[in-house]
Amino acid sequence: MRRTHVGGSRKDHYEAATDFWRVMQEIMERRFRWNVRQVLATLGEAERALGETGGRREAAQFVAGRIGGLRAFFVAIDAGFGAFAQGKPLDPEALKTGLPLARVRHRG
Repeated sequence: MRRTHVGGSRKDHYEAATDFWRVMQEIMERRFRWNVRQVLATLGEAERALGETGGRREAAQFVAGRIGGLRAFFVAIDAGFGAFAQGKPLDPEALKTGLPLARVRHRG
């Protein structure tokens, strides 16, 4: 929605967007990407808090690894939203380098 001027009228008049893809780009940029950035900010706070605690080293490394994995995932999602909002394709190579696959450890 955007405000438009109608000659001879003092009232506010609004016009609906007509380009569906532009509307979707704005929704992705304003709503979803904002939420992803809030998650990234929270992960940053969790990393700082983890660095300040002097807990068990093994547990701290485990948590740091989980936070790092979450950060990598949400950075990739943020990049995808950014590309979509600019009308560009998401580069799969950027995802491969930005999202390292976690190694699966078997206990046994």
